[in-house]
Amino acid sequence: MRGWRVDIYVVVTKCCKEINHAGAGGLWAELVSNRGFEAGGTQVPSNIKPWSIVGKESSILVQTELNSCFERNKVALKMDVLCHNNTCPFGGVGISNPGYWGMNIEQGKKYKVVFHVRSEGTINITVSFKDAQGGGILASSNIQ
Repeated sequence: MRGWRVDIYVVVTKCCKEINHAGAGGLWAELVSNRGFEAGGTQVPSNIKPWSIVGKESSILVQTELNSCFERNKVALKMDVLCHNNTCPFGGVGISNPGYWGMNIEQGKKYKVVFHVRSEGTINITVSFKDAQGGGILASSNIQ
């Protein structure tokens, strides 16, 4: 009986590891890989991979800090945009996430993007879902 329990534990561990990284967030709700910027633990600066910078790297400074407004996720991402409206590259600057083997965005379905922003001035944010192959925009929303 003892050996049987060990085998079941091993099987469950392997299943959780293989089903859409279920141990890292869930089955369907988690489309964003490393959504809380905690891949490196609570060490600052933390590992933000697989997030990547969009636009010129010289136009944006990205780092993690332990000043999140959320009780359960103390790591926050700080983005300092170093260019102004006239000097930023076409398309702007920001960050991008490839998801887990893509995000499987389906036409006709609704997707909810939730994030918290703190800014010292006015901001113009665009959230977009882009086609990984061609780069075309599948859906986009501008937040001011």
